[in-house]
This record gives sequence, C-alpha cells and structure tokens, in this order.
Amino acid sequence: MRLLNWIAGINVVLAVLAYREFLRFQPNIAGAWQSSAEGDIANFMFVPGETLPIFVVLLSVWLLYRRRQRVFALESPPGPRWLVGLLFALAVAIFAWAIATDSADIQTFSLVALLFGIALAWHGFPAARALAVPILFLLFALPMPAPLVSAVVFHFQLWTAQVAGWLLYLLGIPALVSGEIIRLSGESFRVIETCSGLRSVETLTMLSIVMIVLFERRGAHALVLIALAAPVAFAMNGVRVLTLILNPHSEIHSIHSLQGVAVLMGGLLILYMIDGLLARLLDGRGSQPKPIVSPPERPPAGLPAALSVTGVLAACLLLSLSLTAWRVPPPPATLAKFVPATVSTWQGVKVKTDMSALEGAAFYQFARRRYRSPSEGEVDLFVGIGDHGQRFRSPFSPMTAFPSSGWRVERQGRRRLGGGEGPEVDWRLLRSGAKRVLAAHWYVGTKGLADEALRSLLALDRSPWVRPVPGVVVRMGTSVEGTEPEEIRQALRRLNRFYMGLSDDLEAIEEEVRDYAKGAERTS
Repeated sequence: MRLLNWIAGINVVLAVLAYREFLRFQPNIAGAWQSSAEGDIANFMFVPGETLPIFVVLLSVWLLYRRRQRVFALESPPGPRWLVGLLFALAVAIFAWAIATDSADIQTFSLVALLFGIALAWHGFPAARALAVPILFLLFALPMPAPLVSAVVFHFQLWTAQVAGWLLYLLGIPALVSGEIIRLSGESFRVIETCSGLRSVETLTMLSIVMIVLFERRGAHALVLIALAAPVAFAMNGVRVLTLILNPHSEIHSIHSLQGVAVLMGGLLILYMIDGLLARLLDGRGSQPKPIVSPPERPPAGLPAALSVTGVLAACLLLSLSLTAWRVPPPPATLAKFVPATVSTWQGVKVKTDMSALEGAAFYQFARRRYRSPSEGEVDLFVGIGDHGQRFRSPFSPMTAFPSSGWRVERQGRRRLGGGEGPEVDWRLLRSGAKRVLAAHWYVGTKGLADEALRSLLALDRSPWVRPVPGVVVRMGTSVEGTEPEEIRQALRRLNRFYMGLSDDLEAIEEEVRDYAKGAERTS
C-alpha cells in the first residue's frame, strides 16, 4: 500500500508536468487587456468561447474527492484489459495530436480518456459510472468551437437587447431597440459579445452541476435544475445590461466587471432557492446523505495498473518535450487586387469598415468598396478571407451579413445568383432608422456550420488535413426606398447584375486561396 501511494504521488507529478500547457492554456479571445487573476476570471465568466482550464480542473478534482467514499465502497473487479489499454492508447494519441496542432485545449479529451481508463482499471464499469460526472465536467475546460460561438452569440446579443429594452419600458424609460443597439434620448448603447449572456449561460450551467453534486441531487431534481440554469442566466444577464445602462460609472472596467459578477451571483442565488423548492416538491424531506464508508484495508488497484498509468503519463511527458507542431505558413496579402476598382459600369471607392460589425469574426485580409453607376445605382461590397491561424475566431459569423451595427431584419429569403448558376445567397431587407438596405450574403469554401465547428474543435486546419480553401465571406448591399415586393425584386436584380460583373474576380480570389493552401501542404 505504501508503494502504491508513492506511485500515485509520482503519477500526479507526471500529470502536472505532462499537461502543463493545458493547465495554463487560455484562448485570450478578448485580448491581453489585463494580465491579472481578476482579468482571467472576468474573461472566463463573460467572454464567449473563453475558458480557464486550471479552474475547471480544480473543481473537477473537488468533485472527484466528493465521490471517493462511493468508489471506495465498491467491490467490483477491474474492467476489461483491452478497453483499459484502448483508453490509455487513445489518451496518448490525442495528446500527440494536441501538440502536433499546437492546440493545448484538445488535451482535455486526452485527460478524460485517461481518467476513464484509470476508473476502469480500478473497479471496472461501476467506478467509471460513479466518476463519470467529475470526469466529464472537465469538458467545460474546452472553448466552444468558434464557428458555433459566432453563429449563436449574435442572436444572444439581439435577444439581450430586446430584454433590456422591455425592462426599460417597464421602468417608464423610452428606448428604441435596433438590432443590438439600444437608443435612449441622447445616448446609444450596444450589447457587445461579453454582455450577450452566452458565457453567463455556460457559467451558470457549470455551477448548477457543482450544486447538484454538492447537495447530492438526482433524477428529475437534477435535470430540472440544469434545464433552468440557462433561462435564469439569460434573464439575469438582461438585468445586468439594464444596470450597465442606468449606472453612469459602468464605463469604469472594475465597476463593469463587478456588476457582472454581482448579477451572476444573483442568478446562482435564484438557482439555490429553486433547488430548495424542488427538494420539498420532488424529494419530500430532501436528499438523504449516503453513509460514510471507510476505505477497504486492501489496496483498490494492483501494482501493474498503477505502473501502466505511470507509463502513459511518461509517454505524454516525453511527447510534450520532443514533438513539434505542424505550422501553416502565413497567407499572402493579395486580396486587395481581387476587389476591383471598377465592375462593369460601376466605379468603386474604398469605404471604412465598421469594426464593431466584425466583432465576432476573424480575417487575415478583408476589403470593402462602394460602387456607383449613373444608370444602375449604388452597390456596397465586402469580401473577407478567413485565417487558418485563428481557432477561436471565425469568419463564418452572421454579423458579416450586416453593413454596420444597429440594423434589424424586416424581410429575408434565399435566391441563386448568376441566372441560376451562381451561389445560393441569403438576402435580407435591413432597416436602421430611416435607411433601408437589401443585402445578399454568402460563404465560399465551407460545408456548413457542423463541418466548421468540427474542424475548429479538432484543429484540422492546423494539420496536414487543412482544407483547400480557408473560407471566403461575401456581402453585397444596395439601398431600397420601401418594402414593396417590386422594389425588393429590382434591388435583387441590381445585385445580380453586379455579381455577374464581379464573378471572375471572386473566382480569382478562390483560386488564390487554393494556391495558398497547396503551398501550406508543400511546406509542411
């Protein structure tokens, strides 16, 4: 038993050394605006897609410790050796992939496989079931895939703005909500990503699981508590935005963060009260704690199993010291020549891009021009190419469909350009104040949200399986006077004629990007 304790201690040290990059990993999506523990916690609680693995690991260790007595009481034999070996091999393979793609967050999957393997080697499937929640809790250390965040967070911004506008109405304060912009008399407030509520939903869901384990909730009680975490978090985030609008000192960062923490803790308090109510309604007198069982006198796992864990961790440590990452060469900065100054009878001029409208997107190169024709009218063009080096930002964002902040959708549909031979685009009739714009928006080089999310999650674009085209975003827009169907059809025909004149240039962009990807494969 003493020897096993020594080996267990060595394994802990090896695990910390092998997974050191994972433990200190941070996407730092919001930028290095504040290098401090306070800034890290604030990012973790409010920035969509952000994570703080060391915090999640510590909570997971605490959850494992809470379940130690349940595992010590087991008398089941170890699980199948082939399955234990498979999980250990999988842990090493995933670890190597994480290093090869320079994606330390993927080591989360390696750690999960390793811990399930240890549970099976200890007391088989009963131990794996008993420790499933603490082990799977580690998945909260993974950042959400950037394309998924981009697809969701903008809608959260719009919904949050609507909730805040409704709360202002209840308080008798006149406000106009336009997209993610809340306009008051003399002032305008924009619901940014960190105030969207998406990360608050993730954080409160994570804390609800901690509460469930802490109070030993099970069955319907646990499911209801988890299900209510998201709506409670979203509602409280609306209150947070309201306090930011009404507090004249909210621009001070420390006060801004403190308001967010206070509202999040308010959401946790509401969940605690709901938990108490559920205990009365569903559990009668509440969950009864299980009796404490003393650990058995004999060691729960044999020496070979403990040494096999040592071997796995030593292999991971060796890989972390010897394996180098596959590098994607920097892309060429040649996009500007493919956004022509002239398209058919349209003459173009460069236009400054509203960067707030690209908050959730990432490009290595983008350009915007506004074209005017005496006979055709005016068309606004935006073209952007994605960046393989950006795993935590994506060009595939709904925000790129809007020319700037503060637009709301009046009508929308789908249409194929180029006389039925071009791309199928999403068109939207947008309004901001008295202005209306009809915008056509589409992507080149993507198979859809599910494919983009999977590629981001597994870092495939940082590997030899890099896709041929990083992804191109195109938006065309033209002014519209009204909302009559004929006016919309005329605007769509105008955009279609513009596309026909631009199609050769768009094909050149795609060809350039393909050449870049082939160069990346040759130099890997």
